[in-house]
Amino acid sequence: MKPQTGQLPAWTSVLAVVAHPDDESFGLGAVLSTFVDNEAQACLLCLTHGEASTLHGVAGDLHRIRTGELAAAARILGLRAVELADYPDGALDGTSLRQLTSEIADLSRRQSATGMVVFDTTGITGHPDHRWATRAAVAAGALLNLPVLAWTLPEQVAGTLNAELGTSFRGRPAGQIDLVIDVDRSRQLRAGGSHGSQAVPGAPLWRRLELLEGQEHLRWLHLGSRSFTVELQFTADCPNWQHTYADLVHALGALGRGDDDLLLTVVRDHEQAQALRFIGSPTVLIGGVDPFTPQSHEPALACRLYDTPSGRCGTPSPAQLASALHHCSA
Repeated sequence: MKPQTGQLPAWTSVLAVVAHPDDESFGLGAVLSTFVDNEAQACLLCLTHGEASTLHGVAGDLHRIRTGELAAAARILGLRAVELADYPDGALDGTSLRQLTSEIADLSRRQSATGMVVFDTTGITGHPDHRWATRAAVAAGALLNLPVLAWTLPEQVAGTLNAELGTSFRGRPAGQIDLVIDVDRSRQLRAGGSHGSQAVPGAPLWRRLELLEGQEHLRWLHLGSRSFTVELQFTADCPNWQHTYADLVHALGALGRGDDDLLLTVVRDHEQAQALRFIGSPTVLIGGVDPFTPQSHEPALACRLYDTPSGRCGTPSPAQLASALHHCSA
């Protein structure tokens, strides 16, 4: 299937969620400046200061330097507001998914966001910080019923970069790309130049921008049109959904699959619970079937308990989830 060439969604307020200073420029810069040109209010949440970067084009403390670089780049891109958190660079996936999701959802509400933009679930380079930031944003999108749009790379561009430069970029075939837009890179390039500590000569980002020319490629991560084989249903106040979410992604990864095979559905009221035959939070459906259905399963907007090797718990064990996925995919 050929991706659609056209326009960005007509959001009035967009929130970008990234892991590191410079992600907003080198990754999302052309997309964000296009939103701004379309008269959307664009805001940014950056989750780390990028202090663990192996690039050090400017002498000094990266924690401090990259804070200033981000502020300068945001002004060039025309961002209305920037929030810079201080989670550990290189270890973001050790941060509570529930905590990150709550922070993203709170900022989305305060900025009256009508949509979010993130890195693809591949992390583009496979960086675990990128992937964890996106995972939390998708969860926040599910909680708030907000669409989430991801910046991605065509597989041809990723393949060329990897062959020429020995990098590990992860691209998508045309059938997994939902939208291709024409962009003006002038502000992106100027914003990128603000990141002197990272925009070193010979960095792969320059070749990537050259290969992409005047287009960017995007895909829907939430409220998209793709079919899903695994669904996690949960209530917003459930204390256990984030553990099940992380365990499901890990189990899917072990089967060579990823976040894209997983749909998040927030059950908001008794009417929805009845319609979905929802028997408690969290509930996992694989191919539309609940592999853990108890004998009594009347719909209920409630917490759910599972019989696990460790006793009664609020979520299936990782081994139980892995076994259920393996059995259903065999």
